[in-house]
Amino acid sequence: MRTFWKTMNRAYEKTMLLIFIIALLICIYALYDTWYVFDHANDGSYLKFKPGVEEENGTVSESPITSDMVGWITMDDTNIDYPIMQGKDNTEYLNKDPYGKFSLSGSIFLDSRNNSAFTDEYSLIYGHHMEYGVMFG
Repeated sequence: MRTFWKTMNRAYEKTMLLIFIIALLICIYALYDTWYVFDHANDGSYLKFKPGVEEENGTVSESPITSDMVGWITMDDTNIDYPIMQGKDNTEYLNKDPYGKFSLSGSIFLDSRNNSAFTDEYSLIYGHHMEYGVMFG
């Protein structure tokens, strides 16, 4: 009988250790995923393609940003300085960056029903609320 309980105790310990290791791996992945999304949203590499910004030699960079860019939003004294995209529908730029690649943080985008020349009475601009002042956070 004592051998049975020793075996059960060892099985319990191994099961608890396995559960702990799995939980630890899930936590590590969650931290990595959070860092990756924040880092991608905070990537200001597209700022050099902002209209009116010239390089040091006086030339304007050829923009790899997709042709769906309809404007640029800048708000003084904030971190808001992004291209405004407009897709065929309102889900196109939810998870796509201005370069057209997949991104969990998405892009700032104009409602698909609005005129891209911003001539409507109201123009709806969407973006994710993210921590640390990124996007519309």
